[in-house]
Amino acid sequence: MKRKSGHDTFEEYVEAKYNRPRTEGKRTTRAPIFELLNKGTLTLKNNAQTCAPLGFPRHVTLYHVFRALVTDSFLDVLIDIHTRGDVNLLPPTMHAQEQPSSSKHRMALTYFAQRIYLTGNGTNTLEDNFPMKRWHERAMNQKFFNMFIAHFFIEDSALTLLNQAYRAHISLGRVLVIDEKLKRFTGASPNKRFVPNKKPKMGHWITEMTVVCDKTKLPYMVHQIPFRNDSDEKVTMLGIFRSCLEIVAEDKQRASSLNDIGHPPPIIVSDAYYLDGASADALTAAGVPYLCSVNPTRMASTWKQCDKALEGRELDWVIMKNASGHEIAMVEASVGKKKKNHVLTTAFNYRPGDSELNNLVSDAYGYYFNACDRYNHFLARRYWPYRRPGWENSYDDFYFSALLMNVYTLWHELCNLNRCIPWDNFTAMLAASIIEAQYPE
Repeated sequence: MKRKSGHDTFEEYVEAKYNRPRTEGKRTTRAPIFELLNKGTLTLKNNAQTCAPLGFPRHVTLYHVFRALVTDSFLDVLIDIHTRGDVNLLPPTMHAQEQPSSSKHRMALTYFAQRIYLTGNGTNTLEDNFPMKRWHERAMNQKFFNMFIAHFFIEDSALTLLNQAYRAHISLGRVLVIDEKLKRFTGASPNKRFVPNKKPKMGHWITEMTVVCDKTKLPYMVHQIPFRNDSDEKVTMLGIFRSCLEIVAEDKQRASSLNDIGHPPPIIVSDAYYLDGASADALTAAGVPYLCSVNPTRMASTWKQCDKALEGRELDWVIMKNASGHEIAMVEASVGKKKKNHVLTTAFNYRPGDSELNNLVSDAYGYYFNACDRYNHFLARRYWPYRRPGWENSYDDFYFSALLMNVYTLWHELCNLNRCIPWDNFTAMLAASIIEAQYPE
């Protein structure tokens, strides 16, 4: 599956756009602070990095992919959290101390299987789908299912385990993209945020970190950070990028264990909400390249020099390089020059020459940043289709849909499928594989 651009790699995209062969860049002598670049060649780093599934056997089943992410530890945490209080919120089996954990796991997985099936194949109302024994004789009744869908939600400690499982089963590849989803929610919630430039404007904010798999070009989430007002830990921009550095360190350690000694870090890509001076310094100190849009109120002295260089130019963009040779600043005016795009990056090698400089900074940012947008586009059609009150369930809806999307991506990547399986077919396949594994004949 190709990207929207119709090209499998950024280099193919550039070659087609500018009708010139790809070149390998080398670092050059560092120039004075923010020297204007008019000629030469920019080359994006990390063109040999691959993003692929890890830790799966050659002959893998769909159930095994699901259970690689939904681990026993994850199930134990969910069950422990949701069986501490009112014994009437979940079926008796989940509260019975004499029941082995395997029986509780089986019931939770049966609920997951039915929920997955209904996500892609449900009828007009939830009630119309029951009794689900028409689908599978081992399906739980509507009373028990309603208990689970109302009270068995993914909370913070279980989310941590999901994030760990996501990262353990993928190599990061060339880029790691940061964006967010404002999941619509208008009910009572301590974590609701109003964001005037979003559609919808009110909801729960979850920051996402995604990669794009090599074979299918499908997006895969490696980490998610909910912005929670009721949490003691407040999310900061530097904290988000430190999470990136931890993820990059994990990836490098896995690569080293596989004897991939020269494994370079991915390029961090984000929109203008995230990168600030402290975050840029942290990434540079760690040797992790970045390609980030920047709010021009941050690092304003950089953009003043770029804006001055842009005055009187025939081109609607300017690229400048600082004295260290690491940072490149790009400013691009939009239609009518009423708004400008500001991008700061350490993700390029620059080679001087006589050829006209192309704005690969803008090209690369647009090419790679849509990974999270694509992920959110996929999720928009994969949420639970029925009403489910409660702000905790709003978060759970996002987490569970992201889980299904990650299973979907891994399965396509492992099977090297060149066409996407229709969602209703995939959810039916996954649900059947889960429930049949719980009740083998």
